[in-house]
Amino acid sequence: IRSRENKKQGSPKKDRKFHFCDPFIYQTIHRWLKRERLLANHIDESTLVEAIVANHCHRLGKSYYFKSVGEVDVIWLKHKELYAIEVKWSNQLRPNDLKTLKQFNNSFILNKGRQTGIIEEIQAIPAYQFIYQLNQPHANEDSQNN
Repeated sequence: IRSRENKKQGSPKKDRKFHFCDPFIYQTIHRWLKRERLLANHIDESTLVEAIVANHCHRLGKSYYFKSVGEVDVIWLKHKELYAIEVKWSNQLRPNDLKTLKQFNNSFILNKGRQTGIIEEIQAIPAYQFIYQLNQPHANEDSQNN
């Protein structure tokens, strides 16, 4: 009999994901693996963007990878708030992409375009805008510091 685990608890021995912090290192290793015929595909832009988002979030708080029935690219804990972030670097969004994000109160879909809005109660914004806003002071944080 298997015990049922709480799906929102961390499991340090399962489902780890790592990102290269430097796109140059990613491209260098990718080209080396391709030359050695250990890798056949092209450089994946979405993987680089996901790594950039994860690294920026990690600089400002704790970050994790979440996998249950679906996955979430980045779970970010900042100022005791939990954010679920999914990077979708395609022109099409599928209903399955939203399924896991709906489990979280503060969810974001980061896209490569300029589209912003709310999709089934999930905030959708361009990845570049999200990264830019990470370093901007929030009004309520400013008022607490004065």
